[in-house]
Amino acid sequence: MKTDINGIVIIVGNYGSGKTETAVNLAATARKQGKTVKIADLDLVNPYFRTREARISLEEMGVEVVLPDKKYMHADLPILTPAVAGMIQTPAQLTILDAGGDDTGVTVLAALAEAFKGRSIQMLQVINPFRPFTQDIEGLTFNTAISALMVLSNHIAGLDPPPREAVKNLILLVHPFAPHLAEECWELIGEAQPLSSIPWIEWDETLCEDEMVTIGVQVNGKLRGEVSLAKNADEEEVRIRALSLEKVSALSEGKTIRKFIYIPGKIVNVVVK
Repeated sequence: MKTDINGIVIIVGNYGSGKTETAVNLAATARKQGKTVKIADLDLVNPYFRTREARISLEEMGVEVVLPDKKYMHADLPILTPAVAGMIQTPAQLTILDAGGDDTGVTVLAALAEAFKGRSIQMLQVINPFRPFTQDIEGLTFNTAISALMVLSNHIAGLDPPPREAVKNLILLVHPFAPHLAEECWELIGEAQPLSSIPWIEWDETLCEDEMVTIGVQVNGKLRGEVSLAKNADEEEVRIRALSLEKVSALSEGKTIRKFIYIPGKIVNVVVK
């Protein structure tokens, strides 16, 4: 495939659209054509596959990959390092921003507005009708469900012995995705009743909710600390806690707080001047 796309390119798309795969493939193709390529991972909306997951392969090809600090490598926080703004100000022949697909993604891009000023930007939206954005099995969001099942399977495997009821429930959950495998596992644990006749598991969503969240606190787009607080904390409480952090207080002392941006459960960005 030959591509003539150059300059700064923002790639967006709904969750599950294949947006990140497009970004990675575009970077790899351009690099094979001999272009200098930079790519930044700004995909922060609970993605299933992110640019950071392809980091090693891209770097081996000579693509410069810009990511958050290692301690936040697997966090879904809009932590913008100076390197992101720097790659916009000194772009490669192709500079790709893999951005999130909802309002959080928009907020992250807005934080880079100063770096974008006076520059020509292309935005590509990936639309894939075969991978729709939905929240449940009925909507065909299989990737997140399977990912969660892998986490559950690993947890159960680490128990000694694994609780039989938990194993049964895991097999029931696998059944919609891999019915033949699930039926075989069902027989292996000695269940005689056909799996297809077993009622679906009842569950209580409220038991899955975290009461506390830890969010990053930025000053002018740079991470300066984090605070842990109740999930339902109002913005005023978040503001008080964030501004009381030692580094935040020192950086804002004697300055005007122009904006206080709070994305519930994810990030705070204090803009001072």
